[in-house]
Amino acid sequence: MALDVHYEWRKTTEYDVGFTVVAPEIHLGEVPFDEDCVVFCFTPRLFTARLRCWAKVVYTDDKEPFNNTASVVLEEDGDERKYIAFSSFGWADEQCRVPIGRCKYEVWLEGSGSVTVQLFV
Repeated sequence: MALDVHYEWRKTTEYDVGFTVVAPEIHLGEVPFDEDCVVFCFTPRLFTARLRCWAKVVYTDDKEPFNNTASVVLEEDGDERKYIAFSSFGWADEQCRVPIGRCKYEVWLEGSGSVTVQLFV
């Protein structure tokens, strides 16, 4: 199964208040969702160099769908938020009655600096 990836904010609800990722750490988590969409919002922090921000999602059984990793670039000292939205997670059962409603994720940075990440579902 292949996920759909979009680089825009999609109509969703804020899941958490956000977390900070400092290069080179990797932030791991798990998120429930109802609308078949998980959005990562990357907000640059002051005095940050150019960063490539990565997000990866996997199913809770650690299986990796196709197209499960994406990145965006935040320019040096920029103030523009960037988004990665994953959707079309598929079904939890063979009869296609129960949609997948939870995934694990990883967020990491290439470069030097930090960002604030918010999740929307």
